[in-house]
Amino acid sequence: MTLNHKPKTLLEVNHEIDTKDQESCVNQIEDAMSEVEYVYDSPLIFDNLILDVRDAARFLKLSEKTLYNHLDDIPHKRIGRSIRFLLPDLTKWLRSQN
Repeated sequence: MTLNHKPKTLLEVNHEIDTKDQESCVNQIEDAMSEVEYVYDSPLIFDNLILDVRDAARFLKLSEKTLYNHLDDIPHKRIGRSIRFLLPDLTKWLRSQN
């Protein structure tokens, strides 16, 4: 399959989204993600996308410091000293916020 356009990265898609309303933001992210077909010439599977602290903070539109301060509330995995986030877990958590 050939692409007619340069594929967008998750961060590029995220910067295009209006963040006035969280539910609307999540829906816009999911819609935009469905348009992303390939990254680095391989199929992108969002169910297994793993983010580090920097990317998770950008996805949630938070500072890294705020993300660290709320780790007790935000779903994450620790691998040694590293902290990782699964995109579906972050999306589900974001939807659950009032």
